[in-house]
Amino acid sequence: MYPHMVGDIIPYVELYFYESHNSLCAFFNPHHIKGESCTKNSEGVQSHIIDMFTFHTDKTFFVAPYLAK
Repeated sequence: MYPHMVGDIIPYVELYFYESHNSLCAFFNPHHIKGESCTKNSEGVQSHIIDMFTFHTDKTFFVAPYLAK
């Protein structure tokens, strides 16, 4: 789902929904789209979004999860 494993609980929840039968959801990596990344690396954020849409052509919904604090 992501090129690198991340240690938060969110990826495990995402993996459950991602691998569910006939899942229509794909998930953005929360570490690539967090606020600081958007301001300091906007091109990288845009690239991640485009990569996700390109990789998950079979998905209808794209979810952007985040961890508060």
